[in-house]
Amino acid sequence: MQTNSQKVVVVLGGALRKDDTGRWRTVDLGQGGDTFAASNDRWRIDAAYAIWKNDHSTVLVVSAGQGQYKGTDTPAVAEVMARELMELGVSDGAIMKDVESGTTVEQLRMTAALAKEMKLQKVVILSNEWHIPRIKEMIAHAPGLLEALSGVEVELVAAENILWAESMEWQDRIKSARTDPGIMTRVALEQKGIRQIVDGTYKWS
Repeated sequence: MQTNSQKVVVVLGGALRKDDTGRWRTVDLGQGGDTFAASNDRWRIDAAYAIWKNDHSTVLVVSAGQGQYKGTDTPAVAEVMARELMELGVSDGAIMKDVESGTTVEQLRMTAALAKEMKLQKVVILSNEWHIPRIKEMIAHAPGLLEALSGVEVELVAAENILWAESMEWQDRIKSARTDPGIMTRVALEQKGIRQIVDGTYKWS
């Protein structure tokens, strides 16, 4: 079977907020988060841009529908992510949008389906460093997910690792995030989720 060696980076979506002009934006550090805890999802956009900037053949798949905002006038998270990437300079043709997936596990199932459809040898999944450990456990334990990804190399990449190499300014911001009370609450919740996944009590839907 022929496989596709093209570099595909799936950028997982998270929380949104309205800026001072009323436009929807991904959430940056210190701007809140979702209904659970603080997040710095905007960094996924900045990291995705840094990856694309270094290799314009990279395809960026932005993933997330309305999720927890379902039933409101909030746009699909992926639509906002795509717009922000284009504002940074990413070409429209380099972006694919998944506007249906809600939860992280739904985004991972979409990734598996996309990898199969595109016959990918490898797929990169990009999120925040606080999110990566739970994603790893989801891939290992979510019903049918490991099998769905069979034959595909999955690389989990933390936005912080990409951005650390960008500048000293980013290094300072990342250090600050690691001691931010809101992010520390998020890390504790993620660790709780990991324990539930491993002991079989995690609610997948």
